[in-house]
Amino acid sequence: MRLPLTQKQRRSLHLILIVVFASAVAGAVFGPVIGLIRSGNAQAADAWSGVVHGVLISSLLMGFSYFIDGSAAGRRIRRLPFLPFVATKTVVYFGCILAGMYVGQLASRSSGISVDGATLLIIAFNFIMSFIVSTTLEISRLLGPGVFSSFLIGRYHRPRIEERIFLLIDLRRSTHIAEQIGDLAFHRLLNRFYFDLTEPLMEHGAEIHKYVGDELVATWLIEKGLRDAACVAAVFEARDVIAGQAENYRAEFGVTPEFRAVLHAGPVVTGEMGDVKREIAFLGDTVNTASRIEAFAKSTDANVVLSAPLLQQMRLPDKYVTRSLGTAALQGKQEPIELFAVDRIAPSHPEHPELRLRDRRIQRGT
Repeated sequence: MRLPLTQKQRRSLHLILIVVFASAVAGAVFGPVIGLIRSGNAQAADAWSGVVHGVLISSLLMGFSYFIDGSAAGRRIRRLPFLPFVATKTVVYFGCILAGMYVGQLASRSSGISVDGATLLIIAFNFIMSFIVSTTLEISRLLGPGVFSSFLIGRYHRPRIEERIFLLIDLRRSTHIAEQIGDLAFHRLLNRFYFDLTEPLMEHGAEIHKYVGDELVATWLIEKGLRDAACVAAVFEARDVIAGQAENYRAEFGVTPEFRAVLHAGPVVTGEMGDVKREIAFLGDTVNTASRIEAFAKSTDANVVLSAPLLQQMRLPDKYVTRSLGTAALQGKQEPIELFAVDRIAPSHPEHPELRLRDRRIQRGT
């Protein structure tokens, strides 16, 4: 039976299992080495102690990382300044290491942690390794999921052509809001807004590309974004998240943010760019067209706008409806492009798929 896990939970579980397994193997090797250092004789109990030690420490560390990623309290910790954030993680890591060592010693029928040179070596080794892992995860977070690994393996060291979907999210009335609440408060609101958008976008496989003022740019490889209309589902889930936080925004800033989303797809050249501040850049007509569509969308009443080239490749679930916004002559483009507004059918609407299914069952007498 397959567990009903979200994509983010599956990624986290996969990472936890890999880290715990690697820690168990490392503990099985490292335990006897410590036994040799202490007594000149390695025993099976040393290997067992190392396995328990490694599994417990890695489980505690990954559990804390999962808490940081998934809970409301964890999100508040992530918004701490860098040094307090690192200090908090360091204290927790040190406690995890000591707890793991204590249980590991009990598993080998020892009386507890004996403070000797080998013990200090174990503490130092685990602390350094946990710091390296933590730092690596933070670098990955700063660069964006998938970007760090792409840099490591040199995936885009040589530019390549890819089919991608681009999502541009624009905060409505941003100038008015900034004037109303002031620049400092507006920065806090925008940062909070981006924090709240990130999880639903990543849940549907998006890569957060960059923030440009009051605009967020995300992207999918086209096969990922088209699967189950993930790119559209991400936008509507993000709208639900912001709506669910409306009271908190009003209490803190006196306003509730609203946004417009534009989706477009096509070929782009993807490659590393820059030296001191290196990034993975996307170049080509697709990116320029998405930007032009966003400018045009501001003159419409649509909240979510799709281009015809993307919609033609996508099978939208029944819970979404589209309406044509007509053919737009975009600035700098010779060929006009047809655009569509996408809306989600309310659960109480007679055309909602669940109600239609219920009605069919009633008609069949089932």
